[in-house]
Amino acid sequence: MVKIVTKPDPPEEALTPPTILYFGQSADEICDLVSPHIGSMSIEYAALINEALALVRAQKFNIIIVDLRQDLSKQLLVPLLQDLKYEFKLIVIAQLSDVSKCLNMAGVSRVLTSPLRSLQLSRALGLDPTKKRHDKIKLAEEEKKEIQISPNRGRSPLIWLSNLGMQLVSTAYKRLAFVLLGILFISFTFYGVMIGFFLMSSGWAAPQTLTRGHVLVDRMEKDIGDLRLALNMNKQRLVEATQRAQDAERTAGEAQILVNFAGDTILKEIVSRERQVRVIDQNVTRTKKVQSVFERQLRAGGLSDDLAKLYGKHLIDRKTYTSNTLGLLETGQRMAGIETQLDLLGSDRAQLTTQLKMLQSLKTQLTQTGPMSDITAASSDLLLLTKQALDARAAFDTARNEFEVSNKTKQTLLNSEVVIEKQIITMESSTLGRAISERVDVLFVPYGNEAQFKEGAALYTCKFTMFYCWKAGIVGQVLPGEIASVHPFFGKPIRGFFVEALLTDIQAATREIIHAGRAPLYF
Repeated sequence: MVKIVTKPDPPEEALTPPTILYFGQSADEICDLVSPHIGSMSIEYAALINEALALVRAQKFNIIIVDLRQDLSKQLLVPLLQDLKYEFKLIVIAQLSDVSKCLNMAGVSRVLTSPLRSLQLSRALGLDPTKKRHDKIKLAEEEKKEIQISPNRGRSPLIWLSNLGMQLVSTAYKRLAFVLLGILFISFTFYGVMIGFFLMSSGWAAPQTLTRGHVLVDRMEKDIGDLRLALNMNKQRLVEATQRAQDAERTAGEAQILVNFAGDTILKEIVSRERQVRVIDQNVTRTKKVQSVFERQLRAGGLSDDLAKLYGKHLIDRKTYTSNTLGLLETGQRMAGIETQLDLLGSDRAQLTTQLKMLQSLKTQLTQTGPMSDITAASSDLLLLTKQALDARAAFDTARNEFEVSNKTKQTLLNSEVVIEKQIITMESSTLGRAISERVDVLFVPYGNEAQFKEGAALYTCKFTMFYCWKAGIVGQVLPGEIASVHPFFGKPIRGFFVEALLTDIQAATREIIHAGRAPLYF
């Protein structure tokens, strides 16, 4: 428990001092807030509910302040205060979110919110914090009247020097005021001239310096990097295509060897079967001659009659007759065998002829280009040869096609490499490309001023925006694309484009604007 008593008023202003009980964390804040009050007052402080109850029961308090900002449990004191037998003013200090809850408490006459202000607390306590300030002003005025020097009194040297200094200060102040007014007039005049210039002129542009880090330069560097990556990938694909072409050429050579081997084999087979056909033709010719002799003998029939006559005349015996008769029968049988042999020879010749046609067609297909689709059917003994020939030709065609495709891809990649290299050289030699490795000065030309900024036009820079100008260079090439910027005088967004500035005066790039064609005021 702490008792705090403020400084008392003078005796003529003495009043009954109010007694205040503050129930909270610390009374320092309350004391600081009520310090502007003039008069005596008693502020007692209690931190516990038991201490507060003991105080309010031991003496009477005009005002009881309950601080609930940091501890809402202290609100238990409020209903206990209703049992007091004397009148008092109950003030609650709470957070803004708890105001409605505190207003509903019985006996609460005022709720103050955090943070507390001196005027707010003084009004709640019924004090007048302005009285002290009025008294101080009144006292200061009286002291000022007392120390004033009467005009009828004589002036001392110190006072005369003081008056002289005041006159000099006043004169200097007046002249300084005129100078400031003149400066303001010149500034406003210059401001008006500038507004008129930017509204009427179409020959100005804003200089800028492009270096690495600028968004356009970084974008150009990224594009060049992408092209270099594409060039490296193109070279890698070119190496792969060259390797595929070499592999295909080697495979085609190997397949050509197999095709030649199959062709030689087919040719030998053709020669062998043609010789077999000739042999069969010769056998058929000879067999047909024998057959014609036997046929003539059998058709004549004289030999059988002669044998019968000779046997009837007993010129030959029975055995000779029988043997000769059997010979005739054997001749008939041989005739039947010859016919069978001729049929077999004809069948063999037909089979050989079919094989020859198949071998001829296979040989023709091997020597010509295109797919092998017209091949005559053959016997089973030629299937292996046919398969080998087809596989060799297919491998050769595949390798040849791969070689042709690889060569075409190689040529396309070579053309692409030339195009990419030219594009990289063009981009590196452009304004933005040169800005990657060196300083490049450009001009932002707003739309509407492009007629003055043709390539080769003279550029002028000025010391004071429009005054004291000299030639600073010429206009270079126009950079592609639209650029958004801010007006150098009005500050509003404008659109335009960049042109390169070939400056002879590098300092011109650091000024706010630059002029094209001529100086704005011809000097």
